[in-house]
Amino acid sequence: MRNFIVIFTILFYTLPLHAYSDYDVDGVDDAIDLCPHTPFDELADQNGCSKHETPQGTVTLMAGWLQSRDPKSETINNLLFYADYQYRQWNISFSTFNAIQNDNAQLPDTFYLSAAYEKVHTDSVIIKLLGGVKFSSLQ
Repeated sequence: MRNFIVIFTILFYTLPLHAYSDYDVDGVDDAIDLCPHTPFDELADQNGCSKHETPQGTVTLMAGWLQSRDPKSETINNLLFYADYQYRQWNISFSTFNAIQNDNAQLPDTFYLSAAYEKVHTDSVIIKLLGGVKFSSLQ
C-alpha cells in the first residue's frame, strides 16, 4: 500500500508538468508559444506566430435543376447556374437560368452580374455594398 501512495504522489505532481495546452488553437504548445494570441483563422509557424498568409481567392460554382408547377399554368423547368469569385472583401458573381415550359416553349434567358464589397466594422456590424445588373436574352 505504501508503494501505491508513493507512485500516486509522484504521478499527481508530475502529470501537470507534461500536460499539453494550446489556448489559441494554433497547434503550438502554450509553453513554447511566442505569440499566445494568434487569431483562429490565421496559419501559425513553429513558434506560434502568424504567417500572415491569405488565400489567393475562392471560386464557388453551382448548377441545378428546378421544376415549378402551377395548377393554372404549365410546368416550368429551370436550369440554374451560379459562379462566384471572392478575393478578400470583394465578391463578383454571375448567375443565369434558362426556363423551359412544358410545351417546350423556351422563355428568355436571364443573366445576373453583381459585385459586392464587404467591410467588417466590428464583431457585430458588417457593412456590405452590392451593385448588380440584370440582362435578358431578348435585349
